[in-house]
Amino acid sequence: MAQTHPVNGESVANLLKQLGLLEMVKAHPKSAALIFVVPKSKAAGFELQPIELEELTDETKVSKLDQIVKKREEFLNDAGITTIGDLRMVLLEEEAQATTMLVENISFNTLRKLHFKHDEKQKLAELKRTLEAIPQFVKGVKGLKIVGLSVQFSAHRTQFSVT
Repeated sequence: MAQTHPVNGESVANLLKQLGLLEMVKAHPKSAALIFVVPKSKAAGFELQPIELEELTDETKVSKLDQIVKKREEFLNDAGITTIGDLRMVLLEEEAQATTMLVENISFNTLRKLHFKHDEKQKLAELKRTLEAIPQFVKGVKGLKIVGLSVQFSAHRTQFSVT
């Protein structure tokens, strides 16, 4: 039976960024690897894993922004802001103080922060092809019970230890 478990591309990209390896992997995707450690009985059916990395554009609904719950979305929609592009235009046009409320319980400062996070995610979404080019390997381990996972990176190799 085939085993597929989508990989969170945003998390992989953020990890590479934190490790200082993102630029190297962007230039040379084959210099990295995704290694899946699974019970030996499931290794044969483990297929190439899809990389999920949502592309957020200016046409994307504001509900996709972090911290935008249904009620905040309704407030924004009532103010004529339904898409991230609408929000971008309002933020560019408005010279309000950071604490001024655009809509109920949402300050311009908060919206600017959420919009900045969106733009950072949008930059990561451009990495989907790069992440898909990273080789994937499966290691089947008999009697696998993962308690801890340690990963060590260096310029020339990566060492994994599973306990």
